[in-house]
Amino acid sequence: MRASGRLAAQVLQYAGTLVRVTKECLDKAISICSPGVEYKKIGKIIHDHVDKFGYGIVRQFVGHGVGKVFHADPVIHHYRNN
Repeated sequence: MRASGRLAAQVLQYAGTLVRVTKECLDKAISICSPGVEYKKIGKIIHDHVDKFGYGIVRQFVGHGVGKVFHADPVIHHYRNN
């Protein structure tokens, strides 16, 4: 395989891992959601999982509620927070 082919394969593998870990974060966050769960626990479970893979969190992006308005409260941080 040529060098360009190897590079493309590495990029595809990295991207696939990133997508898989992102989906796992979503699944883990949803799995702990129930009445009375503190929002910060959602951020912690996401942050703990991405740390295992050496990924980071973009603090400017947040989860949100979906009510009568799509981007409604509450704001859910994807990182450890108080």
